[in-house]
Amino acid sequence: MPVILEIVALFLVVAFLLLSRSKDGSKAAISLVQILGMFVIGLGIVGISVILYNRFEDRPVLMQSLDGIELGMSEVDVTLLKGEPVSRTPLKTTDNEQYRELATYGAHSTTSLFVYFGGMKGALHVDSVCMQEDTFSIFGLGQFSSEQDVLDKLGTPSGTSINAKGTRKLLTFDSWHVAYEIQQGKVITMCVTNKAKMAYDVEYQNATN
Repeated sequence: MPVILEIVALFLVVAFLLLSRSKDGSKAAISLVQILGMFVIGLGIVGISVILYNRFEDRPVLMQSLDGIELGMSEVDVTLLKGEPVSRTPLKTTDNEQYRELATYGAHSTTSLFVYFGGMKGALHVDSVCMQEDTFSIFGLGQFSSEQDVLDKLGTPSGTSINAKGTRKLLTFDSWHVAYEIQQGKVITMCVTNKAKMAYDVEYQNATN
């Protein structure tokens, strides 16, 4: 909006100078109409460019990293990049994994980063990275986007997990390597994952998965 106001102000200045310096009012009027026409065309081009940019900027693509952390990174790769985590928490193993661990960064700041490792203990690799931050989004879907917004954009999830209390759910979309945590119908956490289904350690016993 400030840029548009600056353009309008510039147009008014040019129009004023043109009319004040011209002795021929008709020629000045024609020039003014030409400038106005170019101004309107320019605004149209800018508007279309913004619409196209937003549409293509947020279009779904296969995700491989979040906040600089790539899927498949080793523990040491992550600590070299992010430093020592605030906490490390062992998790329940799934599939053929021997060990799973959650490393948490920035738990007491406005941004929380959660890095999930899986594999053999001592040789763990990142399989999921999640973030809670109110200005961050994946595909234009961030905190306060609705669950319906997510479904409208990405379709049917490949996996759904509901926590033990029945208050939160994880929707995974393996076609894009992403997952979203939903609470009270709104996105609260955004994830990049190579799992077909991200799941809570303890799930709601009557959940449909």
